Amino acid sequence: MAGVETTAAALSKAIFYILDNQCIKMKLSAELEQVFPNPRSTPPLETLEALPYLSSTVNEVLRMTIGVSQRTIRKSRTGPVPYGEYLIPQGYYFSMTTYFTHNDPTIWESPEEFRPERWLEGKKTPLAPDGQPLSKYLVTFGRGPRMCIGLNLARAELFIGLAVLFRRFNFELFDTTREAVDMKADYFLPLPSPTSKGVRVLVK
Repeated sequence: MAGVETTAAALSKAIFYILDNQCIKMKLSAELEQVFPNPRSTPPLETLEALPYLSSTVNEVLRMTIGVSQRTIRKSRTGPVPYGEYLIPQGYYFSMTTYFTHNDPTIWESPEEFRPERWLEGKKTPLAPDGQPLSKYLVTFGRGPRMCIGLNLARAELFIGLAVLFRRFNFELFDTTREAVDMKADYFLPLPSPTSKGVRVLVK
């Protein structure tokens, strides 16, 4: 699942978010054309990763899609864990879900909106309201010694996948709404409403 399901779901949802906002689609397409003049000759990964708007789009895709929705449980075997004004005793379990972190309005302005520009606003390093780098709160792959070991592969798949799709094809949404991408159930992976038929497009 880590190598297939999560990345495939992220790409599918990314297609919806990009096609649902023509301004985002136009900005992304214009940037890709500059380094990707021949649609059949894909640029190197490092070239794609250097594109500001594509990078911002990938970050926003990771924030919105979250990958794994289930809480990740931890406990300290070596001593208590300070958390704000609290002290979690040694041996006690504690957990957090990426969904809450990525939808916290005290960190992300209008968290329900797909907005790549949030990663471009202000200084070279976008900041959260508390002054911390915004990337600190992007925890799609977890953090610490048990973070996802496939994060670099997953990011590469997103960069290459989105670049190739939006450079080689022209498509539009078909009978698809936010119901197809919004999380409605937690089955370890975030799942949409059971009435949704998924993200569907017309290829021109």
